[in-house]
Amino acid sequence: MLDPPLQQPSAMIPAPSPAYVDVVLPRRLHQPFTYIIPSELKGRVAIGRSVVVPFGSQDLHGLVIAVHHRLPPGAPQKGLKAIRSLSAASADHLLTADQIGLSHWVAERYAAPWGQCIKLVLPPVDRVGASQTRYMATAQGLATNASVEPLGETETELLARLRRRPQGIMATTLLKGDKSRTTLALQALIQKGLVSRCEERAAQKSVRPANQQSQLSGGGLPMESVEAVENLELPHAEAMSWSAVLEQALAKKTFVSLLLEGSHCTRQWCLAQAVRATLRLGRQALILTGDVEHASRLA
Repeated sequence: MLDPPLQQPSAMIPAPSPAYVDVVLPRRLHQPFTYIIPSELKGRVAIGRSVVVPFGSQDLHGLVIAVHHRLPPGAPQKGLKAIRSLSAASADHLLTADQIGLSHWVAERYAAPWGQCIKLVLPPVDRVGASQTRYMATAQGLATNASVEPLGETETELLARLRRRPQGIMATTLLKGDKSRTTLALQALIQKGLVSRCEERAAQKSVRPANQQSQLSGGGLPMESVEAVENLELPHAEAMSWSAVLEQALAKKTFVSLLLEGSHCTRQWCLAQAVRATLRLGRQALILTGDVEHASRLA
């Protein structure tokens, strides 16, 4: 009796990489936008990753909130643009699914743009050392008469300007004036291999020592001066009454619900004081707010 033929193990076929992503942009928009993952970035784009994408006549930093192997429902079948590049951020600064979900909850709860609420969950280092775009002429671009293709007037002017600055020019400087025309010219020069774009970290802002920023309140609780918190001008009575209320609340070491009444500046100042006093005691503080415009003051 013959033994059945041995079956050859099937070759392991790697799963295909996602082809599309949904990106939330830092604008007053309530919906994400779908982009194509270019071949050179496939396998490198993940949920929570910051990417550079074209939006109108400019490039923006956005956050990937979903990946798709097929065109997602509702996305146009034509006219989709591709991701430009990955943002200059290390892997340990990627946002988790929980952080993305929290930002979406805040946006839904307070009817705020999702792209603005993303800023509320970004690590502080990303806000302080935000990336900046620099344009530089490539070796081909620095060579005389390197381009075999004719250049437009704006392209010629930009290339000549970049040749005079071998170290490159920051996008904030280069895009002054007619931004739309300059952006199109830069994109054409990049496609021709004459100009390259790179992302780099901005210099971190210096932070004053804590002993220069804070003072002890009458009850011994570390409190910052009125001038130290965004130079907010508050009535003396409001500042002193909040100091006593906050000290009593923190001393209980349990959940305490407080109602802040007063002007917008008063409420914001009191909230900032509460956060800083909590952190000084070695505790953690989580702020949920729909006031995206002024949330950075609480960072």
